Amino acid sequence: TKDWALDMAPKPVHAVVFLFPISEISEKHSQEQGDKLAAEGQTVAESLWYTKQTVGNACGTIGVLHAVANADGVPPAGWFAKFFEETKALSPEERAKALEGDQEIAGAHAAAEAAGETASQETVETHFICLVPKDGNLYELDGRKRFPINHGPCTDVLKDSSRVCQEFISRDANEVRFWMAALVG
Repeated sequence: TKDWALDMAPKPVHAVVFLFPISEISEKHSQEQGDKLAAEGQTVAESLWYTKQTVGNACGTIGVLHAVANADGVPPAGWFAKFFEETKALSPEERAKALEGDQEIAGAHAAAEAAGETASQETVETHFICLVPKDGNLYELDGRKRFPINHGPCTDVLKDSSRVCQEFISRDANEVRFWMAALVG
């Protein structure tokens, strides 16, 4: 992505949600990356809110949760504020269980699906992740992964996130099913 195009986005950018195709290439990279980081270790900010994804076809919701929970300077309200307060001391696995049992979010999903805004699919071919800055580093938050991925120093959320997104695109160059959106304001 060209810098001039990124410069047109409203500021400040707090998080980026990115959609990519699930493929043999992406799955292989994810496994290798996880194995390497598990062996070598990485720095993960203690203030980072992260949850596992245990509900099928909920990656978009998980991506939005990660964006809102970690958006510095944008206090969550309503259901988000309540859920984050109730789960702040929980592990990522416990947060996922809390989300599974949350009737309000389940009702919202059912209403959206009934209205035709979203449809469950038997075969999931794409996946949402979130990229957020925290304590000076950019993190990839993917509820399917074992842990958050630290992508290093972050000085410009949109430009640094675009660099990570470009890495996904470059790995699977014959694909076109990529999309990104930013939480701004």
